Amino acid sequence: MENAVKQNAVRTVCLAAAVVVASLASSATTYRVTAEAKGGGTGETWESPMTLAEACAAATLPGDTILLKAGTYQVDHPCTNSVAVTWNGGLLGSDDSTLANDGSLSVLEGADRTSVPQLLVADSNESGASYVYRRIGFHRAYSQGVYKGITTKFTSKGQFVPTASNPSIVFDHCRFTENGTSVAQTVNGRGASIMGTSSSDVAFSNCLFAGNCEFSRNYNISSDIGDAGQGFGAWISGGRSAVFEGCSFVTNGVSPNGLLDSKWAGNNGFRGAAIYANGVCVKVRNCRFLANRAANRDEGDKDASRKGGTSTSRADATAAALRTAFSLETTPPTPRRQGVLWGPMAERSC
Repeated sequence: MENAVKQNAVRTVCLAAAVVVASLASSATTYRVTAEAKGGGTGETWESPMTLAEACAAATLPGDTILLKAGTYQVDHPCTNSVAVTWNGGLLGSDDSTLANDGSLSVLEGADRTSVPQLLVADSNESGASYVYRRIGFHRAYSQGVYKGITTKFTSKGQFVPTASNPSIVFDHCRFTENGTSVAQTVNGRGASIMGTSSSDVAFSNCLFAGNCEFSRNYNISSDIGDAGQGFGAWISGGRSAVFEGCSFVTNGVSPNGLLDSKWAGNNGFRGAAIYANGVCVKVRNCRFLANRAANRDEGDKDASRKGGTSTSRADATAAALRTAFSLETTPPTPRRQGVLWGPMAERSC
């Protein structure tokens, strides 16, 4: 009798939990957004759209979806997603699936405003969750197009401490262009800055990284890279895996006009003008790299071993770093020039 009572109690608890989970799942909401919205819409239909700021504030449940009509969205402050949500952009705005006839994206425009250090902040720490962004453009954020990580940790002086977070994140047919061109300070990942844990993955599919550059200062090509930042296109720190599939990296890094010695016309720089990765297995498939430049192209025989090789030759060290730190599946061509990829020996095996 006592066992039967206990079993019934367990069944009751499990049933209650299932009801709660089902309730949460069913309450996930879809919000419709247009660049022309004036505010006050419900987002329930395309006839009553929300502004982007309204939708970002409303999407507070895991599984919420934001649908964006193609167009340019002026952003005055970062759009923060504190739960793992899905954005589907580039829509015609007539229904929830038809894409714009001209293939245009939904572009977040920061216009170099200092009030927009990032256009998008994904700061959830949910385990087993995934952010998904499709057909979104990130243009001219003051510092970074996208930042993914925890934003609640600060130093005793009130300075923000970038911290890794658990969710995975996916970008499909997105564009990261001309971000961080005005900020005169160290910025890692001007296009996208992603901090992950051992349970998180990041994937970029058919994305464009272009012109994420440092324009504001001049650099001698043999000077220290430290004050410019790393991974101008994409900066990945930590995580289980990072995959770049069918992406293009064009003119990321220090602007050619900012180099005192600009004779290097290829993919230059020791710290990953296109991609920087640390502590994560990186796979690059069918991607293109063109004229990605970083200062300090010829940095340091003295640091060659730390950069991924054991040779004191810079060229050998770079090639060794690529072989050791990354699983390269890029065809054609397989990038071997400096500035394309960079990662230290701490990389985990793929």
